[in-house]
This record gives sequence, C-alpha cells and structure tokens, in this order.
Amino acid sequence: MTQSTFIDNVRGYGSAIKVDGWDKNSDYAEIIVEFNDNHVYGESEAEDCPADGSFCKPLEKMGFFMSGAYHGGKPAHVVDMSPLPYSNVHSHSAWGTRVLHNREKFINFKKETREGLRQSVIALSEFAFDYAPAQEFFDCEFIDIEDGAMTYIYDPPKKWANLADCGDFPCTGPN
Repeated sequence: MTQSTFIDNVRGYGSAIKVDGWDKNSDYAEIIVEFNDNHVYGESEAEDCPADGSFCKPLEKMGFFMSGAYHGGKPAHVVDMSPLPYSNVHSHSAWGTRVLHNREKFINFKKETREGLRQSVIALSEFAFDYAPAQEFFDCEFIDIEDGAMTYIYDPPKKWANLADCGDFPCTGPN
C-alpha cells in the first residue's frame, strides 16, 4: 500500500495477505508485506457523538492493525464480495513474514477518544491469531503521539491455550 491517507479510522489499515498452498516449508519462507509513504491521522474534529444528539456511535480506534501473511488470509486486492471485517483471519500465521513500514507518518493520536475509549497508533486485530510478525519501521515519523497511545495488544483469549503444543500458554503459530 502506497501513498494513502487515513483519517480517524476505527480499524485502521493493514494487511492479512493469503499464502497460497501450505506445507511445512512455506511457514518459514520469506514473505514481504510493505507499506510506503502513507499518512495516518488520529481522531479528527468529526464527532462520533454530536452535541445535537442526532446519532452516537463511540468506538475504539487504531491507526493500523499489525499485518501479516496467513494460510487462510485474503488476497491483497479483493475481486469478489468478502465477508467483513476484511481483517478476519481464519488460519495460522506464516512465520517468515516481514512487515515493512517505509517513510510513513503517524500524526495526532491521543490515548483516548473524546468519548473516553481507547485509541492507539498500532493495535493487534481481535480477528488475527496471537502471532503477528515484527512490524519494521524505516524513516517513519510519529508526530504528536500522547503517552499511552502508541500500541495496544490485548490479552489472548484462554481458548487459545493448547496444552499439547504450548502448555498453559496461548499459541497458534505453526508448530
């Protein structure tokens, strides 16, 4: 994704790239997901709950969700109807994925929205598995980011614990 502008997003932008085919070796093959020259703005002046009471839909917000490649992900460019949310992933992550953020700007993120809900630059999608590859940043700028607004990663659900593979610790990455 290149040269896009995102303003006051709920889910933010990101990628859940589909890896075609699966075998044990494909889990570790290098897959590059790249974002270049994007501008991402936190909450704007547009109110989620206007004073006139015409509507109110307060939501947690993120600039982008941690991206990756998945064996059950979705194509980069959807050509058919896709079940929403687009970031909903139905399989495990590919371990060899690298996510590169080049020359991006993240601007004006407070840790809470006007309605007191969480807002962060980076978040883990609640629809992704617990393994997300490292997000690598090169020549990026973080401008007016309030303490506590940089990242949010939720506690993993207990149902992710697989005693056979990981003991009492959630893990859904490849074995």
